[in-house]
Formats: sequence, structure tokens, C-alpha cells
Amino acid sequence: MAELSDYSLISADTPLISNLNMIENIALIHEVHNHTPTNIAQEEAKEYLNKIKKLDIGLKRTHQCNEVEIFYIMIIRALMTSEKTIVILHPLAILQNIEFLAISMKNLSILNDNKNIIILENDINRFHYEGM
Repeated sequence: MAELSDYSLISADTPLISNLNMIENIALIHEVHNHTPTNIAQEEAKEYLNKIKKLDIGLKRTHQCNEVEIFYIMIIRALMTSEKTIVILHPLAILQNIEFLAISMKNLSILNDNKNIIILENDINRFHYEGM
């Protein structure tokens, strides 16, 4: 039986750290949770960004990124944790656009190779996910 701590959470209530750039935001999780040296964690962050052709946002801060870019950083950050499950809570509250959601889900499949992804959304938004 899975325990409450056996997942990484992505939600509008788990923001990025505004005084760090995107690479630092991603790498920080690896550094703190896995005691990975900064340079190694940051190289891994760059590899993830490069997979979805978003390396150009690596040195940007949160106020310089749009909601899709921030969502990608949140996803990559969760992928770098040791938990095998990622729970995405109300992604439309983060992305605020169904077209962004479709693009993001495509890139999520490119980034993820071994985690279980659970999306929790309001029932009223269920029709947005049909066919994804």
C-alpha cells in the first residue's frame, strides 16, 4: 500500500522559487533530496530541458516564463525526485488553457520514462482530457 509520502505533487500551490533560475529550480530538488552535487544536478536539468527543446528558458526566472514553461519546470522537478508517482492536481489551474494542456501532455510523454502520472481534475473538466 502506498504511503502519503510516496508521490511528488504538482499544483498551483507548489510554486517555483522566484529568485532562482529554471535550471536552479530543477536542480535544487536533486541536490537536497539526493545530495547530488550542484554541477551534476544542473547538467541533468539541462538534459531534461533539451529533450523538449526548452533549454533556452534555463537561465530565466519565473517572472520571465509563461505558464507552460513553468509547468514544464514543475514536471521536470517532480521527475527528478525519487518518488515513483507524480500527482498533477488541477493542471488547468496552472495552465489555464486547454491547448496548452494538450501540448504539455505530449511533452510529458517525452520527458517521462518510468514514473506513474496521476492527474486529478474537477469532474466538470473531464471532457478536456478525453482522447489524450
